[in-house]
Amino acid sequence: STLAVCEDGSSDAVVGAAGWKLPNGTWKYKINPSSVPSSVGGGNLAAMVTNSFSKWMGAINSSSSPALVSDGTTIKTNKALDYQNIITWGRTQGSALGVTYVWYYTATHIVADVDTIMNKKFSWNLACSTTSYNAEDILIHELGHWFGLDDEYDSAYVNNTMFGSGSKGEIKKITLENGDKAGIDNIY
Repeated sequence: STLAVCEDGSSDAVVGAAGWKLPNGTWKYKINPSSVPSSVGGGNLAAMVTNSFSKWMGAINSSSSPALVSDGTTIKTNKALDYQNIITWGRTQGSALGVTYVWYYTATHIVADVDTIMNKKFSWNLACSTTSYNAEDILIHELGHWFGLDDEYDSAYVNNTMFGSGSKGEIKKITLENGDKAGIDNIY
């Protein structure tokens, strides 16, 4: 039997920018609790999102940063450029655990709309288990894209929240590393 790897290593590797950022001021988002797998629980989504956004916001050492505010719930499960920023479970292309779709103005690089879709075809939970992916682990990574952070695939980033792949039983992305914090602070 395979043992789950539940520890969290550290990393000072600074995460790069993807080329966009959220606007200063209030940025509203909607969540879809009805889409969440029962193994995670729709009632847990609001707290997971709030906790994840708080960790990212706590890493920004600037007064010119976005303020993320819940705008209630939605029943949407698909991405759309409709100026409703959503977090939901649904279908994604290929084998991605989650995908964050970002539309931004090319002249200013300011985000216009952002949607995160967690892939419902995978097994999810909120524990460290070799049979499922930890929903909070992958969600906090996806929400890093909202702020303009890129995926990193080099081995120097393997312990970063923004490392571009995840595994069953992994929880290391839940805690931001120094390199994740420096990356978001560089953007704002």
